[in-house]
Amino acid sequence: MPLIAALYFSLIVFMVLSTNTTWETWFSPRPEVIELGSGVISEQVLKRYSAFVGDQNLPGVSTDSVDASQFLALKVGEYRIQPGDTLSEIALKFGLNMDTLISFNQIGDVRRMQIGKTLRIPNRDGLSYTVRTGDSLSSIATAKGTTVNALLDANDLKDATIVPGMNLFIPNVRMDEVDLKLALGELFILPTRGYYSSPFGYRADPFTGQRRFHNGLDIANDQGTPVWASIAGRVVHIESQVGNYGKFIIIQHPRGFKTLYAHLDSFSVKVGQYISQGQVIGRMGNTGRSTGSHLHFSVFKDNIPVDPMGYLH
Repeated sequence: MPLIAALYFSLIVFMVLSTNTTWETWFSPRPEVIELGSGVISEQVLKRYSAFVGDQNLPGVSTDSVDASQFLALKVGEYRIQPGDTLSEIALKFGLNMDTLISFNQIGDVRRMQIGKTLRIPNRDGLSYTVRTGDSLSSIATAKGTTVNALLDANDLKDATIVPGMNLFIPNVRMDEVDLKLALGELFILPTRGYYSSPFGYRADPFTGQRRFHNGLDIANDQGTPVWASIAGRVVHIESQVGNYGKFIIIQHPRGFKTLYAHLDSFSVKVGQYISQGQVIGRMGNTGRSTGSHLHFSVFKDNIPVDPMGYLH
């Protein structure tokens, strides 16, 4: 037995010397298990066990600071639009992004804001979101690049239960570029140079004189005048056979939009080609059922013709 005890003591001495481990560490009692409960550790406990933690970076533990603003509860004020106000000035006044005010007030076109209209002003940047069937708080958080806790706090929710039609505020996110440009009236540009020769809507047919619906905007100019894409997209159809529209091009765009460019003299693109906004796609002409050189320009939203003047910048 004395021999075994001596060997055991020698082994401990060897391990201490080879690992620079202190006697206090080897023979001090093991720290008790701390039940965190609410997740809050008291200052006394932190001091008591600071020697075991120190300033080292522990695996899986982030020491980065957390942006506390994402957990700020939403509060909403009001502002009445005054003569001369612009949305950018109002946003600057309250320290917000324009897309926050656009989304929160569901502004479809900032150019049509009316004097005297009351805007709802949140106390932080973010977007309004209407819950859809199949949504969960987790899926919304993932899609919008935020956290469930941030959504719970911003909307003062007690749990993650949500229902279709419910409005949520998603903090610290921005509008998609397409949606923002659409609301600012900057998504579409004029597709050519010239003068407006016939508007969208009902008119007297230039050939029969009968009242008929005109599903586009006519812009007249000399034959060969360049025609360019009003908005970026992909060419889905080119018609070279001379029918009512003559030679025409159809381009498909985001958010269910399509544009049609008719009575062209020539093309400079092909089907399947991606076109940038402002890129020349053809030349103005007088093909098809036409009374002179012009461009017939149509905008379709979900295959329904809409007035181009409501979108052009």
